[in-house]
Order: sequence, then structure tokens, then C-alpha cells
Amino acid sequence: MASILLIDDDDLVLTAMRSMLEFGGHKVCSVSSGPAAMKSLQQDPPDVIVTDLLMPEMDGIDIIRAIRAIDQATPIIAVTGDVQMTRRSDHFSSAKTAGATETLMKPFRASVLCNLVGDVLRRRAKSDEAPPGETEPSA
Repeated sequence: MASILLIDDDDLVLTAMRSMLEFGGHKVCSVSSGPAAMKSLQQDPPDVIVTDLLMPEMDGIDIIRAIRAIDQATPIIAVTGDVQMTRRSDHFSSAKTAGATETLMKPFRASVLCNLVGDVLRRRAKSDEAPPGETEPSA
């Protein structure tokens, strides 16, 4: 069971994602803003972070940058439901540049989210096991 921090300003989406991940056996903390996420990170660091990209106050790109300034290792999954494909592509590219591990387009099935969380956790475990100076080959 992994601990997961969910960040999304839409309460319905936050509740749905929380249910998906809890059903998958994970411990979930959910917050609706960037500042709340940063506070949560200091109190209880998660194994994985899932953040929406389009939010008021502090958007997902700013959140990813702030997290990466203090933590380079925790996997971050960036999600968005932006309906314009060209904008979605730009958001995902910016998220990757800022330090997101993976991206995911809303809406998605519970199995897709849970499988992606499992995948980033397995990759992190492998990289944690690699001797210093060695990296895992890219797939």
C-alpha cells in the first residue's frame, strides 16, 4: 500500500480519484490547492503525488516546480481534462519539463490510474535499488 497525495480543485474529481485509489488499496490524502499540498508534503511525505494541471491560485506546473525544488525523487503524475488537444499537449510538455514523472488525460478509468501509480512505484523501487552511479536503461 502506497501513500498518495491528490491535488485537484474540483471536489467531484478529487472524490472520484480518491475512491479509485483507496479501492486499489492505497492510503490517500486529498487537497484542493497548491498551498495545501505544500503543507501536506511537509507533514506527511507521500510515495506518489497526483496533481491536476489547471487550477486557480497555484497551477499544477507551479506545484510540480515547487515540489521538485525540495524533492527530486517522489513520482509526480500530472493530469488534465483540457478539451483542446493542442493545449493538452502543451500542458503535458510543460509538466514533463517541470519534473512530472508521467501524465494522464482526464477522464480515465480507475484501472488506468491504479496501473500508472503501480508502474511509477515499481520504477522508483528499481532506481532506489540500483547501485550509486548506475541507472536503469530506458524502455
